Amino acid sequence: QNLMDSLYYGANLAMLKGAQGHYEEAYRYSQIEQQLDKRLNQNESISQMQQALVSSELLREKNKRVYETAIKRNRERLLWVLAGLLTIITGLSGYLYRRNQAYRVQSAALGTVNRQLDERIEQVHLLNKEIQHRVKNNLNMIYSLLQMQERKSGQPDVVAQLRQARLRVEAIAALNNQLAQEDAPLDLNRYIATMVETAVHCYEKPVVTQLDVDLVALDTVQYLPLALILTEWI
Repeated sequence: QNLMDSLYYGANLAMLKGAQGHYEEAYRYSQIEQQLDKRLNQNESISQMQQALVSSELLREKNKRVYETAIKRNRERLLWVLAGLLTIITGLSGYLYRRNQAYRVQSAALGTVNRQLDERIEQVHLLNKEIQHRVKNNLNMIYSLLQMQERKSGQPDVVAQLRQARLRVEAIAALNNQLAQEDAPLDLNRYIATMVETAVHCYEKPVVTQLDVDLVALDTVQYLPLALILTEWI
């Protein structure tokens, strides 16, 4: 089917038959070789071979261009993908940077507000301590004035009234002292013991007291009425 292959096999078969002594077959293959050689040397065969070579070269160039075009297209796609990724990364970096800046600004603002709140809380504590101190001093002054007036008075009824007033002031002062000293809920047993001891010491008589107080939790606003009631009762 191929002229070049036929020419190759014809020449080799002529040599092989001649070497074997089969001269007729060698001569026949030699004739075939000559005929094939003539066909090969004809212009038409040469033209066909040239066309085949040209077609093969053109096909090779075409395939080369297709390959180069595909490589170029893939390279452009890769560049576009990389550009898109770079754009996304840049956008995310900018967004995170702005968020970080906003977070820093908010943190600084919150820090300033917290410092201001701490300063105000400290001022409130100081003001509360000052108020408690002034209340304590005022109650002590009232107590002392009532005690002085009680000593100066010679009328028993007036002395009794002044003593009751002084006990009421002492009940308020004791409650104020315990509220100022303790952050936890007041100890009812301790508070009642203080009230009873204060009331008993107002009289120049030997008085024996015995307390049996249950562990009852009261609201802060209930201690003062309780102290006044105990004072009146004693």
